[in-house]
Amino acid sequence: MNKTIDLPVSQRVKGQLSHEKFLNAMHEETTMANQDRNEADRLTAKNSVEEYIYEIRGKLCEELEDFMQEEDRSKFSLELEDAENWLYEDGEYAEKAEYSQKLTQLKLKGEAVKKRKFEFNERPGAINQFGQCLQLAQKAVDSYKAGDDKFSHLDQAEVEKVQKAIGEKQEWFSRMCADIQKLEKTSDPPVLASQFLQEKESFWHMASNILNKPKPKVEPPPPAPADTTATKEESMDTPSENTSDANAEAKPDEAKVNGDKIPDMDVD
Repeated sequence: MNKTIDLPVSQRVKGQLSHEKFLNAMHEETTMANQDRNEADRLTAKNSVEEYIYEIRGKLCEELEDFMQEEDRSKFSLELEDAENWLYEDGEYAEKAEYSQKLTQLKLKGEAVKKRKFEFNERPGAINQFGQCLQLAQKAVDSYKAGDDKFSHLDQAEVEKVQKAIGEKQEWFSRMCADIQKLEKTSDPPVLASQFLQEKESFWHMASNILNKPKPKVEPPPPAPADTTATKEESMDTPSENTSDANAEAKPDEAKVNGDKIPDMDVD
């Protein structure tokens, strides 16, 4: 004999947290994750200051020595030493914002001297590129004025526009080069290498569109129509020649009358 019994079913899992405890655990976990992340960011910022101190201090008496005056270099070396001491004393447990501020202060001088060295190395190439660009453009304009067939298709007004631009850019180029000639390595340059390249690019974009304009293509003349008159005359002459030949062949028979020869007649 079988007996059916309805068993009660509960949705509660053994050991399950209440809703309130679950929210508290989630909040606690999020808080700890944020603390870990903040601590990692703090240590990264601290290490950035330390690394920069070692990097720039090692270069001050080597590759950057010529680009900073001795007095300024000595003062900056002391600032770097003070910053290093601060890292291991009062700044051992500083906040991320303090490290970021300290790094910014050190970079004001450190990056300035690094930039002077960078410009010193990059400037000659940029100047050379711009100078060659102006020379090439002037050479093309001179060829146009001399009647070179290669440039004969160019519009005179546009070539004069290029000539005017060459004069303006050459004046700026010469003035900047003169200032740079007087520049000390320890001074910030009046013009950057990137500015020379920008001036070159803007000028050449305009000039090349004019000076490199291709010649218009000249279409070849259409072929002459075929002379059909001669062909027609030739086709008309052919039957006439055949007729003449036929008549020539028939002439010997004209001396006969009804098939008999005409008798010779004696004249007394």
